[in-house]
Amino acid sequence: MMKSEIRGDDYRAKADGALSMAAAATLVQVRARHEAAAAVWMGLAAFEDRRSAHARTLGGAESRPSRPPAAGAPPRSA
Repeated sequence: MMKSEIRGDDYRAKADGALSMAAAATLVQVRARHEAAAAVWMGLAAFEDRRSAHARTLGGAESRPSRPPAAGAPPRSA
């Protein structure tokens, strides 16, 4: 199992925990904060899943992909 697969599983577990805390929250603001955290964790898990898939297409060697582009950043030339 590649590191990115392990990270993806860990991030999904953290998202599940955040969603559990959101469900238990009585304050709207606290619930929204936990739901936002869960969305971030799920986004990170999705990135790690794409990273794992990319590494498998390269022959199983886990490469170091570039970071996702920052919001509003100009496109990079190859």
